[in-house]
Amino acid sequence: DKTTIFLTCQNGIPEMSLSKYVPADRIMGSAISWGGFYKGPGCSELANTPENMQVTLGTYTGEHTPELDEVNEILSKAEHVSIADNLMGLRWSKLTVNATFSSVSTLTGYNFGQVLDDRGLMKLVTFLGRDCVKACEGSGIKMDPVHHTLGVFDLTKVYDFEDADIDAAVQKAIDAAEGYVRPGGATVASMFQDIKRGLKTEVDYIPGA
Repeated sequence: DKTTIFLTCQNGIPEMSLSKYVPADRIMGSAISWGGFYKGPGCSELANTPENMQVTLGTYTGEHTPELDEVNEILSKAEHVSIADNLMGLRWSKLTVNATFSSVSTLTGYNFGQVLDDRGLMKLVTFLGRDCVKACEGSGIKMDPVHHTLGVFDLTKVYDFEDADIDAAVQKAIDAAEGYVRPGGATVASMFQDIKRGLKTEVDYIPGA
């Protein structure tokens, strides 16, 4: 059915894999800025308040299509939606959030808010963030800002620093994360939740990307 739309909602860079099997012009993606917990079969708990639920939509090709507006209308009934012209650049920005906060949450068992409150861990987050930004620069990827109900956050600026300026860089990362991380601070990385349940983790598809 050539009218079918495939909308990817998971983290990582799923559109690239999907494009091996589905025409690129039928693929949309959504970067989600809220988290939750697996409580049991058919039951999850939201980590954000409903008014802070944000999703950013885009097409794999970058084209603004009528179908994109239709999906926007559907999702807007449940959460705040914004449209991205550069979905893949947005994907890499969200991947940077996951490679920083999700990785450190997995290593420590802390939720995102606890990571944010620990300056030593935020130093690690800051260095990881710069690595992600440098990887994108080296690959010719233009990162798009992360959208949240509380603002738009350009991670290429958040994680732009020299080693000698690390203290100021950590504070800049903390200040920015207060906007895009704190509202969902109760979130614990899904990778850590998988480890606790004895399941295979997403490490190859999120920070491993």
